[in-house]
Amino acid sequence: MVKKFILWLLSGGMVFLYNSMGNGEVISSEKLFSICKEYLLTQLDYPEEKLIFNLTQGSNSIELPQGVIEYKVFGKVDRERLGKVPLKVDIYVEGNLFRTVYPVIELDIKSTALVTTRWIKRGEPFSQENTTVKEVASSSLPPYAIRDFKELEGKISKLALGEGRIITYSHIDEPALIKRNQVVNLVVNTSSLKVETKGIALVDGRGGAIVKVKNIDTGKIIYGEVKDKDTVLVSVP
Repeated sequence: MVKKFILWLLSGGMVFLYNSMGNGEVISSEKLFSICKEYLLTQLDYPEEKLIFNLTQGSNSIELPQGVIEYKVFGKVDRERLGKVPLKVDIYVEGNLFRTVYPVIELDIKSTALVTTRWIKRGEPFSQENTTVKEVASSSLPPYAIRDFKELEGKISKLALGEGRIITYSHIDEPALIKRNQVVNLVVNTSSLKVETKGIALVDGRGGAIVKVKNIDTGKIIYGEVKDKDTVLVSVP
């Protein structure tokens, strides 16, 4: 079979012209998808390698009679939203309309996000060993997905994350400056004086957090603000 492939634009659509000799053409779902994809690429400003195409609604294979076959594709693409694009494809044989099909192509843009490479425990630091950059469809990205590892440096996981999980800002936390059972400098400020003594942190605490501390000298349980990795500040009226 000898074919010549010619492509040009019409008002509101595109014509794919096949000159065929021998047996009739058979248009499969894959060929229909290819034709629609070519049309959509002319309607979009994105490079092909940045786009994801999926045929969500097509048709069964159609056997066409011998002759000059034209495929006229019509449809409007919302460049801002993409998503599902309904198209109309008119199939002509020797200039006469033979069949009309209505495929639906789902369009998406490729994006990148940080995902876990293995199970990450709650409180575990993020690293370049347990995360990686992955190319994903933009529509599958959860809100506030993290795209740059710099956003994870020095951070820990706020909850347990399974392998392949897209990491968002809601998953990250600051590491604790003070650990449970750590001996800390307990600085007590009153209206008239400042007292420094030793205490034992009863919980983990990050910077600025209010933690429960036991005064070693008195055995009294008090609450204070984590000032740094060794100090808890207690204010007394």
